[in-house]
Amino acid sequence: MKNPVCFWFWFAFVLPSWLLTAQQTATFTFMQQKDLVADQYWGTDGSGQLYYSKGSTFFKQTAHKIFQYTTNSLGTISRVDVINPMRILLFFESTNTAIQLDNQLNEMEQMSFSNADSPLLVRYIGQSAQNKLWVFDSLSQRWGLFDPLTNQFRALGLPIREAFTLLRSDFNAVYWLTTKGEIFQMDVFGETKLLGQLPNKVSAVMLLTANNILYKYEQTWMMFWTSTGNSTPILWNENQTENAFFYDNNLTIFTRSEWRQYQFKIK
Repeated sequence: MKNPVCFWFWFAFVLPSWLLTAQQTATFTFMQQKDLVADQYWGTDGSGQLYYSKGSTFFKQTAHKIFQYTTNSLGTISRVDVINPMRILLFFESTNTAIQLDNQLNEMEQMSFSNADSPLLVRYIGQSAQNKLWVFDSLSQRWGLFDPLTNQFRALGLPIREAFTLLRSDFNAVYWLTTKGEIFQMDVFGETKLLGQLPNKVSAVMLLTANNILYKYEQTWMMFWTSTGNSTPILWNENQTENAFFYDNNLTIFTRSEWRQYQFKIK
């Protein structure tokens, strides 16, 4: 299964000259674009199917059909995880509730974390392996794995004391970025490591993989390599991006009215 990852957010961060290196380069080659009008673009799965929402309705768009799911009682959709297209995860932060949908957007289960065996106040949620869910609990300030079958939460690692600006996940790990620019990773065993540190005054960041981080400084996009701690500039002309999504070496961009796809290559 492909592991798409969406890592997009805005925050304030000076690019030290020693971060620049010409040892590696990354390129983004334009592949295609489609018209797409939506309030929010949530990503693309490994089969190229698009997920987005308008108002309280969530959509899945395939090459031949559009599926939709509507709920008016749970509030605004706060997050969507589509890395497992057979179990699509929708999170509603205002009601502390998550829903899992099948591949035709039929509701499979609904989880109210306020009614869990040990109540949780969920700040972030994402799919993990073996049908478990990554959860960051604001009450304990800890990551953990939630089992929908048993309604139980297993905390991992130590509480996060540093202020952060990003929480993200894939099947095997969770990631967070502190206000100091430090990027941490934790695996399913609770082992934590520092992936690297970004410079100050960055305007946008997207974590493509645990090895490559795309960020924007002034008008220049940069690729940060966690293996070396260095950055290289990337030349492309995407300045109107609302959000972006990365899967299987493909980067998709949403601009409120268009969906664009780029192929990502490292040289």
